Amino acid sequence: MKGCNKIKLRKQRGGSIVEFAAAIALFICVVLIPFVNMGFVPVRYMLCETIISNLALRLSHCEKLTDAQTMLLDDQSWKTTLNKFGVYVSGEQIEMIATTDDGSRKFSLKEGQSWPQQWLPSGANGPYLYSLNVHCQCSINPFFHSDILPGLAGLTRPVNFEVTGGSQWENLSRDPKSATLAYFMEE
Repeated sequence: MKGCNKIKLRKQRGGSIVEFAAAIALFICVVLIPFVNMGFVPVRYMLCETIISNLALRLSHCEKLTDAQTMLLDDQSWKTTLNKFGVYVSGEQIEMIATTDDGSRKFSLKEGQSWPQQWLPSGANGPYLYSLNVHCQCSINPFFHSDILPGLAGLTRPVNFEVTGGSQWENLSRDPKSATLAYFMEE
């Protein structure tokens, strides 16, 4: 009889271990993994902001605007770096912005457009501040992927952002090799 009591005690103790294991598994799946996913999205977003801002700084140091556009298309190392960290970039564009000193007026120029005379450095309403902005569509993946709940952005599917980085355009001089003495930012 004494041996039967010992077996009965063991079964009672083992039952609580099974319940604890199920509770831990539920905690990991329902609480821990979603919090880890939500924690990785902001970190990857900040990384994306930093890399695109550095790209805009590098592009603003180009001599001509066409050189900056060529560099954006040819140098894909920044995209490769972001891909390694789970950020996928598409639709990158360069935009030049001219603003007055007080910020009351602004003119933006996208690829393929030309500068109006009044917005050039020697324009009638100058002086202006010029900046080069890079706009990208970024898709930031969570750390763990799952198809169980496909509709939760940041938890089970990527979060989409438009990220913009900017820097001051530094070369406001004219091209001495040009017959028209056009500004470098016009070329």
